[in-house]
Amino acid sequence: MSSQSAHKAPGSNEFGLPQTAIAAAKSLGIPFYAIPESFWLQITSQDDLKMAETALAKS
Repeated sequence: MSSQSAHKAPGSNEFGLPQTAIAAAKSLGIPFYAIPESFWLQITSQDDLKMAETALAKS
């Protein structure tokens, strides 16, 4: 998928994963469903990966 077919959140300069994944699913005809979740780990750096590893090992 080219960056021209990806979407940005309104007012944002960044291509976010949800917008990109939904656009890709639509263009490829792949079903895309949201699943409610009570647990989320934001990973934006190497340190976040280490924290996630620790948190997931405890669960």
